Amino acid sequence: MTSKNRKITILLGLALMMLFCSAKTQPALAYATALSVQGGGDVAQGTFKVSIIAENIPSDNKMYGWELVLNWTAGVINCTAETINYGIWVSYLGPWIPYPIDNAKGEYHQSLTGRSPSTPVSGTYWLVNVTFTTVKGPCNSTGLTLKAAPGYVYCLLNNLSEEIPHDYIQANIHVVPEFPSLYFVPPLLILSAFPLVIKKLIKKRR
Repeated sequence: MTSKNRKITILLGLALMMLFCSAKTQPALAYATALSVQGGGDVAQGTFKVSIIAENIPSDNKMYGWELVLNWTAGVINCTAETINYGIWVSYLGPWIPYPIDNAKGEYHQSLTGRSPSTPVSGTYWLVNVTFTTVKGPCNSTGLTLKAAPGYVYCLLNNLSEEIPHDYIQANIHVVPEFPSLYFVPPLLILSAFPLVIKKLIKKRR
């Protein structure tokens, strides 16, 4: 290989590397509209709730239905109930999934759509509140991961059954110990006695 050909080969290789790097570092699409899980974080053993909220639905692509799937690690928590927001539309069809809870799989799947004379909506709405109970004890964790139903990319639909692009805002659950109130009594007694000790020391110095 001649020196000239070697230089051309090196330049082509550098160009390909630059193209590859630029493709890898392109930012993901971000939308003002979001579907979020709210109510995650640290939870004590027992029952807790999370809300699934559609945020900033655009006025030029309004919502007329939704279908979502929520997953978690089976065996860490169990889903026990759903509370659907039927007040988004005057009239509606659904809920479409008769048995939405599958704790063996760690999945909740539900759908609801508006019906005439209802009209599509924009803005922010809670879609459903989901009740869970902890199964495993403290120091166990699980994600609460939203995704679209099979065949879809997004969970929100307009009146033409077209998907409304949105971001997903996920949550995590971490089960923490629930300390009995008895454990807090000695420190409280010490703190309450502290001002009296200070007063006595001041009197002695006088």
